[in-house]
Amino acid sequence: MKRLRILYLEDNPADAELVQLALAKGGLECETTVVDSGSEYIAAIDTNNFDLILSDSSIPGFSGEAALTTAKKSVLIYPLFSFLRVQIRKKSVLIC
Repeated sequence: MKRLRILYLEDNPADAELVQLALAKGGLECETTVVDSGSEYIAAIDTNNFDLILSDSSIPGFSGEAALTTAKKSVLIYPLFSFLRVQIRKKSVLIC
C-alpha cells in the first residue's frame, strides 16, 4: 500500500505530535511534513506533491483560509484539504 503524503500546517509542536500519533494509531501509513509558517507552507507546496493537506485554522501571520487559497492556486491536482482543531482534555484528545 502506498504511503499517504501529508502536509500539515501547525505552529504548535505538541498538537502536531498528537495528530501524527492519532494517524499512526488509526493505522495510516503516512509521511507527514510539518511546517509552522506561511512561508514554509508555500515552499513545501511548491516543491512537493501531497495527497492530503491538514491545517490549523489560524497560524500567526497566515490563516487557514490563506492556506486553502494557496493550495488551490499552486497545485495541478488538488489534494484533500482539512482544517484541524486540537483540544486537549483531562484524559483525551479531540481532533475536529
